[in-house]
Amino acid sequence: MSLKLPKNKMVTVLSLLSAALILGSGLFLSVATASPGPTITSECTNHTTVANGCSSYVIDMSASENIGYSPSVIYVHHGEWITIRDASDIEHTFTLVSPSVEPHTIAQINACDDETPGTVCVNALLAHVPGGVPPTTAPPMPYQNSCYVFTSPVAYQCVKNGVGLANGSPFPGLKTPFTATTGGDSVVLFPGESFMVQVTAPAGTVLHFMCVIHPWMQGEIVVTN
Repeated sequence: MSLKLPKNKMVTVLSLLSAALILGSGLFLSVATASPGPTITSECTNHTTVANGCSSYVIDMSASENIGYSPSVIYVHHGEWITIRDASDIEHTFTLVSPSVEPHTIAQINACDDETPGTVCVNALLAHVPGGVPPTTAPPMPYQNSCYVFTSPVAYQCVKNGVGLANGSPFPGLKTPFTATTGGDSVVLFPGESFMVQVTAPAGTVLHFMCVIHPWMQGEIVVTN
């Protein structure tokens, strides 16, 4: 099955869903422990441009989306909880991907960005939006660890092992990466939303994550004892 959504795919798919939740600037992860843990922030990287949110434009020259994860690596213990929060003005996914299909070159990033069939980005997007048709209902106010399902048409906020989770389901844990052909773990984050999830991958694992809407946004979770 191939999927060809309009340009800016999941941004288009989900943009109508989050108008009421637009807050802040960035997507971050913080380890949910009794004491403060490491934090990953996905934020606007150029605060000097006059633009729409994290985008910037130079008339008759260039356009760019200035967003990314910072820092790009965090260390957590097996079984530890992290909080993912979207503090930007657009949607993101937090998607585990196999390093073998993680886009690194310009051609690979463009292929993901253009929804080229056979890319890990398309595989993950199809898991979230099986029909490739934008939902028409708005998302709820943020859940802490409870997934939301859109019904008009069906679209899943949370995907575990490539399968959309039922409405109200807790996310079972981060462990399985997507490849270009097999399912993995992924969550859609809406502006202003926080989501808690446990890292269930065994110690010694390095989990690679990315936003399949903005494929240059990438990072790693190193799981320790």
